[in-house]
Amino acid sequence: MEGTRGSFFDPETIAILKGVLDEAWSCLPAGQTDVTRSLLAERILKAARDGERDPDRLRTHAIADGNEGGMQGARFGTARGGGAGRRGAGDTSTGPRC
Repeated sequence: MEGTRGSFFDPETIAILKGVLDEAWSCLPAGQTDVTRSLLAERILKAARDGERDPDRLRTHAIADGNEGGMQGARFGTARGGGAGRRGAGDTSTGPRC
């Protein structure tokens, strides 16, 4: 990934980043490729490199429209599996917040 060489994350941060990647992945429509997962990881790492550590904001960066930083056209829609991962405002389930 361009621009991340020399970036180091402590074990706690790595655990957060892994969890965010898994949650962001579960929010995407079924049938996404490993390239899509790599794009999510790249976005999460970029935000973390810029100092972001809040899991909700990291996930937002990951699944954002992607019209910046060489990620043009990468748009993600509803939750994988037909919306099962999507949570409404009053939802208190423990699933991912998409």
